[in-house]
Amino acid sequence: MYKIISENWVRRLIFVFLLLIACPVANVILGSNNLNDFGFWAIMFVPGVMVALVYLIISFFFWLFLRKRYKIHLVLDIVIFVILLIVLFSPVPNLYSELSRHNDEINTGIRNSVHVLNERIIESIRNNEPSVMYNLFIEEVKDQGIDNIRSLYSQFSPAIEGKTFELYNEYYVVSQNWRPVQFTVLSETVADSEFYMHVNTASNSTYISLLKSEGDFKDFMLSFIYVEVNNKWRLHIAHLGIFKISGKTVLDWFQKAKELSEKGYNVPALLRLTVANQFLRPAPFIQYAKEKDIIALTSEIKANIYQKHKFPVQLL
Repeated sequence: MYKIISENWVRRLIFVFLLLIACPVANVILGSNNLNDFGFWAIMFVPGVMVALVYLIISFFFWLFLRKRYKIHLVLDIVIFVILLIVLFSPVPNLYSELSRHNDEINTGIRNSVHVLNERIIESIRNNEPSVMYNLFIEEVKDQGIDNIRSLYSQFSPAIEGKTFELYNEYYVVSQNWRPVQFTVLSETVADSEFYMHVNTASNSTYISLLKSEGDFKDFMLSFIYVEVNNKWRLHIAHLGIFKISGKTVLDWFQKAKELSEKGYNVPALLRLTVANQFLRPAPFIQYAKEKDIIALTSEIKANIYQKHKFPVQLL
């Protein structure tokens, strides 16, 4: 009997070990570029530890209530192990976290390789060569045809003409599994400029590069999202949006509107909020932390103005 019990727990320990190493082994086999990053290795074991603990708890309860039914133990152990292994490699919400690197924290080699791609794309926009961006895109985008890229270039070219773009922020995010993930990244800028990026990736390694222009009435943000495919960076998203108007960001316009509103100057405040709402999101995946405050203040001031100045106004 003790021999059978011992065999059962040896088997369970083997299953626990396999669950622990599943994610790291998968990344080694798939040739991840992050194998020299200690932080990457650390998060590789997170899902395995979680799933292994679940396995041990379930196994313990089976052992507790089915002590002498050893054949059932074997079947249940195998079934539980297979189910948890499937869960480990499936997109289960909240099971996975990400390793995020910001600006200078990013590996220099990776950073430089992306900067080269940024320069190639910007230069191709200036020279109206959509084939450059087309060839860099992931297959899912390329399948839509080059006409969509030509349409992008017709929008981008006039906006960036004569402008110089400099790096604003960049982020390198790696999920601890090989599967694509959806994640949110905090900008890590000063409190009043915080924004979130909600990104649904096509790979477990994602690079977000944000560039900005300066010195014009309208300044723009170029946003590029790259994903790692077969150890090469491929373009996933390219977007051009307004970053500043008259040298002010959305948050600058909001702050001024808030100050005017507090002094009772609702109409000037509303005018500034109207400007802010025109470029509330410089890219579809970027959301300022104060976006809800901006929308709420706009609605509040509009309601106050309409209540005070009811239309139509009777002319005397």
